[in-house]
Amino acid sequence: MVQGPREESALDAAINIKKLVHQVTTGTLSNVFPASADDPPQLAPGVKITHRDENGDEFIPYKPKMEGRPFALPEYHAPCHSAPSLTFLILPISQSSKNILQHPHHYATYTLAEGVKKGETSMSSARVALIGNVTLLRDLSEEEETDLAECYLSYHPDARGWLPGKKGSPHFSEWARMDLEKIYYVGGFGDTHYIGDVPVGLYKKVSGDERFSAWS
Repeated sequence: MVQGPREESALDAAINIKKLVHQVTTGTLSNVFPASADDPPQLAPGVKITHRDENGDEFIPYKPKMEGRPFALPEYHAPCHSAPSLTFLILPISQSSKNILQHPHHYATYTLAEGVKKGETSMSSARVALIGNVTLLRDLSEEEETDLAECYLSYHPDARGWLPGKKGSPHFSEWARMDLEKIYYVGGFGDTHYIGDVPVGLYKKVSGDERFSAWS
């Protein structure tokens, strides 16, 4: 008897998520603009910003209301913390960091996607949304900072120039940990792949089980 493709289970999905987290370390960090995004710019006393058209006439530019709107850009992560947490470098100058840090709960969503395999389409590739909150790590020991730096650089050697405390770095940065509260997974097409929530506890269990490390 010829059998059709086996459908993915939540366990299969959790194993695939572990693979994505370790092998695809550039994703998309999503957040929302806070109310302060609509505040006028803070200027020095006596300073005024004017906008003029090509005829030299002053005008007020259109500025859409930004509070609550989604914002997303590519970002690095590294699996340097125990699952279900991820390691990030936060640069307060970035818009993503501003949005996250100004939210009272530091909420964020981080998405990862599998590369498109030959002969397949993007829609048949696995992707996952990791939903949680971000905590700045400001009380690390020197040993902890060294360990994080070594781990992070093993995934992103180009980040050496903007590590926390790096002399000559163009930007200030801080270590941060994203703790996951919800995971939503799309394995591909729904007839054979798992689509839906994956329990965070299941992902944590799989991540700590060496039986599921054959892919690494």
